[in-house]
Amino acid sequence: MSQLLGKALIKVDGQLLRSKPGAKFNLGGVNRKTQSDDTGHGFSEENVAPFIECSINLDGAIKITDLATATNASVTFEADTGQTYVLRNAWLENPPEVTSGEGGDVPLRYVGESAEEMV
Repeated sequence: MSQLLGKALIKVDGQLLRSKPGAKFNLGGVNRKTQSDDTGHGFSEENVAPFIECSINLDGAIKITDLATATNASVTFEADTGQTYVLRNAWLENPPEVTSGEGGDVPLRYVGESAEEMV
């Protein structure tokens, strides 16, 4: 049996983040919504931007201001199954919000112009 995804390493411009379990990668593309009328069914499309989402623990080495001001960043999602995805020209979608306790919690969502799997 082959290995299944368990952990992912998230890096922003090469800096490894202390991401918690549950990181997400979305390749982006097209969402299709089913549309129905009296004559049948069809669909409409809307573009979806690619993103990498994670929550990190806050430690003394992390500068929240650097994360907040990142634009044009390269963000990578490295799966423990061997795949690596990169988000190009990425920016942080919302200002970081820090929650105290249990190692700190800082949810981050980077959105980019494009995403691809590194081969």
